Amino acid sequence: MSLRTFIALDLDEPIRRKLMAVRDWLVSPADRVRLVESRNLHVTLNFLGDVPDGLAGDVCSIVQQAADRIEPFSFEVRGIQVVPPAGAVRMLWAKVSDSSGQMAKLYEQLSLGLAGLGLRGEDRRFKPHVTIMRIKSLKAPAAMRHQAREYADELFGLQHADEVVAYTSQLGSAGAVYTPMMRAELGR
Repeated sequence: MSLRTFIALDLDEPIRRKLMAVRDWLVSPADRVRLVESRNLHVTLNFLGDVPDGLAGDVCSIVQQAADRIEPFSFEVRGIQVVPPAGAVRMLWAKVSDSSGQMAKLYEQLSLGLAGLGLRGEDRRFKPHVTIMRIKSLKAPAAMRHQAREYADELFGLQHADEVVAYTSQLGSAGAVYTPMMRAELGR
């Protein structure tokens, strides 16, 4: 058996509330979208997909080792972006920036350790973000793009990161259920 697994940084409630307010304003009842629940908003560092049960303990060890090497840091959640910037709209996300560079270092430490287990890394360059909704189709895609531009530089909050979380994810008809496998304090 395997566990659908990812490693993430959580967001505080005030940031999640602000993101939900914008999301609810942007979406129309005629749109076919999959909304991310407030409790599920996070910054994904590494999405591992299905991980064999036998490797779950090793994944948790790598998360702890990487967390030990990185000091706590803060990052901004600022601006809404429609993705991709041209063509059919597929996602709406909030941009994340970390001027300290600690998030990128944490990502690199995790990626190196996970590669040692034979777990695939991301094929794309690391671009931290918070997914707010996944889009199947929009009644008025140009209108959403235009409305989202109003929030292109909106500050949703400064998030202090003092832990990293390894989650399992179970997909169901009511949406995804994320369960923490472990939480690792940064800079322990």
